Amino acid sequence: DHIQDSVIAINGYNLIRLYRRTISHGGVCMYIKNDIRYSVLQDLFDPVLEVLWIKIQPKRLPRGISTIVVGVLYHPPRADNATMLNYLIEKLTSVESLYVNCGLIVLGDFNHLRQDINKLNRIFNLKQIVPFETRGPNKLDLILTNLQNFYNTPVKRPNFGLSDHATVEVQPKQRTQLPRRQITVQKRDLRPSSRLTMRAYLHKVNLPSLLNTVDTCAEKVSLFETIIN
Repeated sequence: DHIQDSVIAINGYNLIRLYRRTISHGGVCMYIKNDIRYSVLQDLFDPVLEVLWIKIQPKRLPRGISTIVVGVLYHPPRADNATMLNYLIEKLTSVESLYVNCGLIVLGDFNHLRQDINKLNRIFNLKQIVPFETRGPNKLDLILTNLQNFYNTPVKRPNFGLSDHATVEVQPKQRTQLPRRQITVQKRDLRPSSRLTMRAYLHKVNLPSLLNTVDTCAEKVSLFETIIN
């Protein structure tokens, strides 16, 4: 908390921080573009665990998705896996009950918790989408989401700053712009002069003799519609 936001601010983005309380460095943060609405879900925070919860509302969301809830976490190497796993299950259950049909993204440095994420994936229908190692031979930095169909395969980028972890970049898929379908609306001309013309025409048509040229009821209806048209 002794580091001012201005030191790590990025122009055009809002900064949300959750700094580590036990020692003088560490923690997690999230940058959100200025034009994206968001709210911090303080009720989901834990006084000890490092998980930052944000609800974002981009201008355009996939059909059927009401909002997106993002959890940014750091799970220390010596921390208890069961404690973090139970916490995540509890909070994700709350999120699903509060925000129906929401998109879920849980990402960060999972360390040894990565061995237990199958339970999370199974309960909340999530998928881990990072396909490569992020620190030496280990895949520690993961992204669990139920929005995997809307993102391209993550790309491995170089380490950032003093970190010895690779950076993970994920871009949304481009929406395909379908050509606009032209719709032609036909309507009957109901002016009095047109009605009079129609009546005069039907007086001159010998409907019984025409309809007797076909046998079935369906054929008679089809022929009658042809005459009217």
